[in-house]
Amino acid sequence: MGDIVFSESEKMLLENSYVTHNHTIVSTFSYNGDITFAVANNLAQIRVALPNNYVLLLKRPDNGWGASIGEVEKIMFDLEGEINAKFFSYENYLNQTMTQREYDTYMNEGLVIDLLAKLGLTIQKEKL
Repeated sequence: MGDIVFSESEKMLLENSYVTHNHTIVSTFSYNGDITFAVANNLAQIRVALPNNYVLLLKRPDNGWGASIGEVEKIMFDLEGEINAKFFSYENYLNQTMTQREYDTYMNEGLVIDLLAKLGLTIQKEKL
């Protein structure tokens, strides 16, 4: 994956801005990149253009993102811990209650949904 790096002076200019970027595959926002970037830089909106001609939008509510970047990272850490405890548990090893595919899907999509729900945020989807 190609990350775009901003200098500290560039980051200072991002507050209240609209940032759009693309994903080369159909996916949702990344919790450990897109969402944390939006909160840390207090963006007004972050958007991702998808190759299927849709755009996902995540708008900052009027009263702010609802959590500091530290709080967002703590929620993510807790969610990751819960899924890892389940997937790597001895019970899962014995009974295969969660497959690798289910784990990967949660880490790539479900965690974002759970994180946004805890923050009271929803993703909008629009046709380009």
